[in-house]
Amino acid sequence: MINYKFYNQEIDGDNIFTDCSRFENKVGCAFVHFRDGIEVESRKIRLRDGAVVFIAEVVAIKEVVEYIREKNMGIVRVISDSRSALMALDSPTENRKIINSIKERIKGNIVLYWVKANQGIRGNEQADTLARELKRHKGIEYFFSKSCLQIRNKGKLKILKTWQERWESSKNGKWTRRFFVKVNFNKVLRNVL
Repeated sequence: MINYKFYNQEIDGDNIFTDCSRFENKVGCAFVHFRDGIEVESRKIRLRDGAVVFIAEVVAIKEVVEYIREKNMGIVRVISDSRSALMALDSPTENRKIINSIKERIKGNIVLYWVKANQGIRGNEQADTLARELKRHKGIEYFFSKSCLQIRNKGKLKILKTWQERWESSKNGKWTRRFFVKVNFNKVLRNVL
């Protein structure tokens, strides 16, 4: 398990802020390294179109951990506004490879913090700005296969579309169609459950 703390004010030393952004179907993440309040370095990473925001947040943390190892840094605070990513890192039952690879690499010199988004914390705002810039970026650095949830949702949308087309073209149920113009899973499931 990897615990995280709450970050609410600037602390001297090495602080690395992460964030991600999604615009339409484009997803990217970024991190900004500050040392004693001065920006040292920043990086931006573009993920494949349609990637999940959670994965982008996790990729940002993974990239920071690799950056820290690459620079052979001492004690570093990694600050993220993604509580879900931090909770996944803290979970003893997590089974995603990317999460477990981060857990294996995080050593005692890396301290994780959660910061509330959009609170005017300079590092968080800077990481957010960099991540938003990626919506115009063409090159993709990370490819992930779609999650089970994404595949399931795509299948559900396809079923709904086919169902709606059949509903509209059917010669039966003209009276019922006056009340239910659009098909909906919720109407079916509400009566079953």
